[in-house]
Amino acid sequence: MTMAFDPYDMDCEEWPPLWRALNERDFAAAAALIAEGAELDDLIERDGNTLLHDAAQLGDLEMMDFFLAHDCPVTREQFDYVDATPLIRAADHGQTAMVIRLLEAGVNPNAHHEARAGNTAIREAVRGGHTEIVSLLLRAGADPTIPGWMAISAVDQAWYEIRDSRETTREIRAMLAGYPSFLRDREGRG
Repeated sequence: MTMAFDPYDMDCEEWPPLWRALNERDFAAAAALIAEGAELDDLIERDGNTLLHDAAQLGDLEMMDFFLAHDCPVTREQFDYVDATPLIRAADHGQTAMVIRLLEAGVNPNAHHEARAGNTAIREAVRGGHTEIVSLLLRAGADPTIPGWMAISAVDQAWYEIRDSRETTREIRAMLAGYPSFLRDREGRG
């Protein structure tokens, strides 16, 4: 049973014991609590954020590996307060090792919050100029034509804005050249 809680609205003593152990980085205590029946999927905060989201964004390998070594299928695909999964957060922040671990764990490379026009991991990687992550996501089956916020896909994003060097922009555009793009094709760019 997933419970929603707000750790910032509570005293530390009121935090769920498993969340407290992980927040304090006491992985032995966390493992013991899981052995006693606690579940990582019960640690979804009210706004959708999880410690796995934070680990993915920050490149926290120890926390990531703990989550992936234990059962947490809901948490791995959970949308947070900005409609990002842990994979989307890792891709957005250029955390290549996190992206690799999440893809190896079988997360959906095309996950996005359809009802709220959320972005995919590949669109965030393109926008950030994270060439290696774009390549990893494409090899994992990411679809760069899925529209996100403002109906802009990852392919469109490559012709709109990439936060990095011109060389990175050329590399990413080359990787996505074979996919249709409303922006590129409308403006006759290529």
